[in-house]
Amino acid sequence: MIIVDGKIENISDLYNSALKSNKAKIRALRPTESFVHDKCVGMQADIRHGLSIHFDMCDVFYSEPPFPLGIKVFNEKAGSDCTYEEFLESFAAAWNDLNIPRVVIAPKVLAKRLHNPDYTKQVILNKNRELMLSWGCEPEGSTTNEVVKWLGERYSVMGDPCCGNGTKLLSFINAKEGNTYVGADYDGNCITILKYLHKNIDNIRPLL
Repeated sequence: MIIVDGKIENISDLYNSALKSNKAKIRALRPTESFVHDKCVGMQADIRHGLSIHFDMCDVFYSEPPFPLGIKVFNEKAGSDCTYEEFLESFAAAWNDLNIPRVVIAPKVLAKRLHNPDYTKQVILNKNRELMLSWGCEPEGSTTNEVVKWLGERYSVMGDPCCGNGTKLLSFINAKEGNTYVGADYDGNCITILKYLHKNIDNIRPLL
């Protein structure tokens, strides 16, 4: 169900990105609606319909929602007609309703719709400096991978409603034994890839 084009050499090769710079590509042949593996949950879900009750088990949230220029690419991959305005409204409503520690890498247009954060700083995502907002915690680290590792050392169940291929979820469970996650994305092909990567996590640990 998975095709890998090129050699996977670093974590960015596994990332579900709208950028065209990746040297390697990983593709799913069929979408997956949901799976449970090692007490972790992955599911195809559209945030326009709110958050699944599975997210109730999380003690921290982390997300890298799409930027405005990326939504068209992600829609094409997912076969979705979601407008960016619809996404912003739905994500902000769900995120603002949470009352547990949470971290988001937010484009400015989204940041304006979120409640005032407890902490902000710039971090590196895909070689670019982006805005990180957090509530209930002050994550350390200069890159998003370092931030997730910091979260993984302190929390046990991470939720991400826009998980893509789930590389940050895998980094979280890799940070501490016993960690689990709940991940969702509107693209079922991403959930297929996450399921595959999780079942083969021993082979990709050096990348995490």
